[in-house]
Amino acid sequence: MTADYQKIIQARISTLRQELAASLAKNEPINEATTARWQELQHLEAAYPELATPRPAHTSPETDREALVALYHATDGPNWHNNENWLSDAPVGEWHGVTTDDNGRIIRLYLYQNGLNGEIPPELGNLANLERLYLDTNQLSGEIPRWLGNLANLQWLDLNDNQLSGEIPRWLGSLDDLEVLYLDTNQLSGEIPRELGNLANLEHLSLYRNQLSGEIPRELGNLANLERLGLGWNKLSGEIPRELGNLANLEMLYLDTNQLSGEIPRELGNLANLEHLSLYRNQLSGEIPPELGNLANLEGLGLGWNKLSGEIPRELGDLANLGILFLNDNQLSGEIPRELGNLANLKHLFFSMNPLTGCVPRNLLDQLDMLESNLGDLPFCPE
Repeated sequence: MTADYQKIIQARISTLRQELAASLAKNEPINEATTARWQELQHLEAAYPELATPRPAHTSPETDREALVALYHATDGPNWHNNENWLSDAPVGEWHGVTTDDNGRIIRLYLYQNGLNGEIPPELGNLANLERLYLDTNQLSGEIPRWLGNLANLQWLDLNDNQLSGEIPRWLGSLDDLEVLYLDTNQLSGEIPRELGNLANLEHLSLYRNQLSGEIPRELGNLANLERLGLGWNKLSGEIPRELGNLANLEMLYLDTNQLSGEIPRELGNLANLEHLSLYRNQLSGEIPPELGNLANLEGLGLGWNKLSGEIPRELGDLANLGILFLNDNQLSGEIPRELGNLANLKHLFFSMNPLTGCVPRNLLDQLDMLESNLGDLPFCPE
């Protein structure tokens, strides 16, 4: 791009923003000409992001309204399922899905499953007081705009179940107040940014069902408040970081359906609050760590469809709350530990496709749901 052409584009972006800001300041009705300006601005800022006008240093209720108008035009607002009061003279706090504070600043935007179709406009980065953003289950496309990194007060970001593409932005790691980050069920690619390990207040991180690759960053082990970590159904490779064993508050760990290899870290046995551990459909090898028997709160353990070998640890019989156990489609050998008979809450048990010997503890016969279990050719032990 020549310098002269760059000046022309910058000038046009600046003019469009000035015209739209003037229209909003006068509270003029939205007409076809205004809509055309919004669409042209969105096109130019998407095509030439390096030339886009920087977001204003100072925001106000007026810039909040401008951001909503930009969202409406960028995501086919006229065809939303519910657009009540949008673009009207009513206070923005009365627009569908919008919540404001006592000063009229937007703190919550809830447009779940509302038919939004298009790209997220950069103007949303002007919502300086925004704490919760729910745009999940729509048809949003394009990349996650870098301007959302301006939302210093954001606590909850839910963009799951859309058609977003590109990489997960590194700047997400600068949102210090973020507690919940849902980006699952999109078309995101590239590696998981290690900067996410800076989110000290994060409680839920879900990146499930994308096209993410590379290794799981060991920095995720720094997320001391994390309760749920979902990375399943991606293309992640490498070993499971032993640092995940530092997540003392973790209740759910889903790493299934990836290309993870190596051994299961014995440090996962430190996760005293863990209720669900899902590692199935990977390429994990080695023996099942007996330390998993320390997970007293575990209700579901999925280790099937891997390359695990050796004997089933008798320590798994200490998992008093276990209801589901997947060990199928591995290379496990030896006899079934009689200690598994202690699992009074076990309902679903999968042993098939292993060279196991011996028999299944008979006291499991009355409690297992045999329609939902698969013991292979193993018989129950005689009385």
